[in-house]
Amino acid sequence: MQFETRRRILTSLAMVASFTISANAETVQPSPALMPQANIAVIEIDTPREGNLLHLRGIAGRGTATFRLNGVCSTIPVRFVAGDFTGKRVGVARTGPIRLVIRSQHHIERLIQGHDLVSDTLRVSQDPNDPVAEIHLERGLSSETGFVINPGDNILADIWGPRSSPIPCEDVKATD
Repeated sequence: MQFETRRRILTSLAMVASFTISANAETVQPSPALMPQANIAVIEIDTPREGNLLHLRGIAGRGTATFRLNGVCSTIPVRFVAGDFTGKRVGVARTGPIRLVIRSQHHIERLIQGHDLVSDTLRVSQDPNDPVAEIHLERGLSSETGFVINPGDNILADIWGPRSSPIPCEDVKATD
């Protein structure tokens, strides 16, 4: 029950944030590769903004998801929201730019297909060597903060799916 309520609130916050974040958010260039053949997605939110919605406090932003899946590389825009009920663990001054690395092929495919990724349904870790983690929080968030990654840059992407752009695979990198 608590999980479902938290998921609905974060998804609602993501939708509200998508209308309030300026459309001129900067895209981010990815950083160096782990293994050239590994399936990976790197989510980067360069300029998150702090906000409130009723009793929730959190951060929201737009960024880029860069993928390498089965040897094919592409990028899509994403919307991002993170927060909690207390607001004590989040804030732009505390987090700065956000970078997440997804190593689960299943979740990479779902993001490309236009499905939201909700932290409560994933194994999230700050340890890059955690063998069971599906998402590695490289910078900007703690593993206690809930978040939603929403693929696409507007409401039309929610209906028809995000539009991807092909990129060279040497541009897809897993670490800073």
